[in-house]
Amino acid sequence: MAGMAIRNIKKLLSEIPHRDALLTVYESGYSRAQMKDFIKLVRACDKRLKVAGISLFSLVDMNSDGTGIKLNLILTNEAQIEVVDIPCIPGEESVAAARLRERLDGLPDAKAVELLCYNTGLNITRIMEEGASGHEDVGIFGTISSGSPPASVSARIRQAVNLFKIDGLAPSTEQLIIGNNILDSGFAAVIFSGKELHAKFNYALGWHPIGREMPIEPGRTQGLGESALARIDGMPAAQIYKEYLGVPTNSYLITNICEFPLLVRRGGTDICLIPFNYGDNGELYFSTSVYEGEKLRFSFASQDWLFIAS
Repeated sequence: MAGMAIRNIKKLLSEIPHRDALLTVYESGYSRAQMKDFIKLVRACDKRLKVAGISLFSLVDMNSDGTGIKLNLILTNEAQIEVVDIPCIPGEESVAAARLRERLDGLPDAKAVELLCYNTGLNITRIMEEGASGHEDVGIFGTISSGSPPASVSARIRQAVNLFKIDGLAPSTEQLIIGNNILDSGFAAVIFSGKELHAKFNYALGWHPIGREMPIEPGRTQGLGESALARIDGMPAAQIYKEYLGVPTNSYLITNICEFPLLVRRGGTDICLIPFNYGDNGELYFSTSVYEGEKLRFSFASQDWLFIAS
């Protein structure tokens, strides 16, 4: 299968005139060594080919052994594509942001940046905001690698994770970012630039706020995510789901509340917040920033609303 994909990529690169080419790799279940060998074969198709990629928890149409790779090839007529490695760990967000800003400073025609990230302890919002400082007209989008769920996240999700073990299969759980090198933590930033390049961004939500605004009390992240909330509406944060939705704080909490995200309005835009973990004292952990003084509301959506928004 990999051989056929590589042959097809090589054929497209040789037959279609282009200035730049980017191959985005989405993988699940492969080891670092396996991906290193695969990327080496891909790069051999054309030395000018840019490659970026990320590990995901699962993919559509995965192999029976729990592995899978999806490829996306972009060819440009005029636009330039640059892949920048930004290795970093929690605490190095300012350094990472400075690296991104430095590259944008050197590309006056930059129009868009795709960020591929791994490490749930990184403050990604801070990196995006500081990294794009002075380049507010450059759109940023991307994906965060989904590692193994925390122990308390959900009994149902943990059961799904263990299905491969039940079947006697053992796909790799290594989480990787693929850029010019393979990174264990940090970002691969793909910068799209060009005088004639036009990038249009849209934000689709579909959830609608319900109920009143609730004040928050920030907590300590303990290295989990970007932010933590100790209390919401005067009670332990996780307790609001029991109080208003009848959802108890147990191993099924995160699974049960996914359909009712919290909403924060920021800059006139509603942003969904779904906690990915909770603590012994009822604190909730989020993979995006929540700022002191902001207020949250519950939200609700139907399938029709989601389809219309998308």
